[in-house]
Amino acid sequence: MAGRGRCSVLPPVINTVAIIPYFVVAAVDMSGYRNTALIIHYIACVIDPPYTVMGALYFISITTTISMLLCGGGGSGGGVGDRRGQPPSY
Repeated sequence: MAGRGRCSVLPPVINTVAIIPYFVVAAVDMSGYRNTALIIHYIACVIDPPYTVMGALYFISITTTISMLLCGGGGSGGGVGDRRGQPPSY
């Protein structure tokens, strides 16, 4: 029965270990040092495997946000070709 205590403590510890590099990478990236943030991201992926999921979600969301802002996408979800409501032409 001694192992039950460790099992209930492990998930919050893993989440905490994963969220610390996430906040560091986000802060560095938002400061304008994107290359430095990418280097920290890659190092954290190697050193801290639970971070890889959170790091991937961060960079996917940032990339999506930037592309929507630059391309003027309004989030229509148009799919291939994104011709606003028209079916995609293949």
